[in-house]
Amino acid sequence: MAVIYPPQLGKFAKLIVAECHMNQYPIILIPDPIVQAMNAVPLALNFTEPKPLPPSYKPQPIDVLRFFYKAIPIIIPFASITLIASRSIVITCYISVGGIFITAVNFWQQQMYYLRQLDRYEQEMRDYKSNLEGWKKRETQHKRQIAASQKPEKIKQYRYQIVKDIIIKTAPPEGRIVSTISQWIESKFYKILQQVFRDRIYSQLILQKSQSYQPYCIEISYFDKTTNLRIDIIIDTPYRDEIGEPENYEVLIQDNQRHQLFLEKGWIVVRFAEEQVVRWPQSCCRVIAEVINQIIGQPIPDTLTTVETLQPIQQWNEIEARQMAQVRYRDNYLTQR
Repeated sequence: MAVIYPPQLGKFAKLIVAECHMNQYPIILIPDPIVQAMNAVPLALNFTEPKPLPPSYKPQPIDVLRFFYKAIPIIIPFASITLIASRSIVITCYISVGGIFITAVNFWQQQMYYLRQLDRYEQEMRDYKSNLEGWKKRETQHKRQIAASQKPEKIKQYRYQIVKDIIIKTAPPEGRIVSTISQWIESKFYKILQQVFRDRIYSQLILQKSQSYQPYCIEISYFDKTTNLRIDIIIDTPYRDEIGEPENYEVLIQDNQRHQLFLEKGWIVVRFAEEQVVRWPQSCCRVIAEVINQIIGQPIPDTLTTVETLQPIQQWNEIEARQMAQVRYRDNYLTQR
């Protein structure tokens, strides 16, 4: 089945048609939000946590020889000047020793500063390695979660949950007509549907039209109380048997207010050709079951798993409907009555 975007249905629906032909029955109309949900994929968000950075600078040890080598050119000239000025070797020695002592104290202070900086650096490195390990674990866990969310079963669960959140808001019918189905084809198909779907099949419901006192009659519908999924099941005939006047030939015209209303209210619309319902009623039931399975994942009933796929029928237009009326085409399959 393929998804097509008919402009005449506006933003409210996508049209899903068997074998990719939008001019064939069955015609399945699904509200646009549900179609989007059925194609939704969990967001694969990137791992945005910044990677920890290592300490920017490692303290360098003090070169002892180089340090004192730089201090000697200062001590010797100072000692020479003292010797010349005082003419005393003892004083000169004291001053030289004092210069060396001051240089040694300066070296010790710088060495202590270096050791403190080194301790701080090593602690930062330990913290960095710990943070990096934690970051890698979180990154790996994130990748696993993303991979798990993209598995077919997870995507299916994700889509079903979104769909369920949407269809729970589907508008209920406003009431029910106190009468039985008048047409024998609808009545017979209604009973077959009841055999397959039990108490989820309803008849003669009404949905109020917008800005009109005349409601739409829903002759046959499916309703799942658990999920609130509602399906309007329609049978199209090419012409009225008694007068040969074409009927329902413009299924997807732009101003099809019925479709617009049902889709806006969250209903699924399934349209069968009368011939399909008469010739292959069980296959029509399977189409409905497949739609339900696609939307909410409800398994197809065992009684339908071996039923053949519904034979598609070309959708007729007004001219073709009149031609069918002239040759009384409906008699070809209504004899199976």
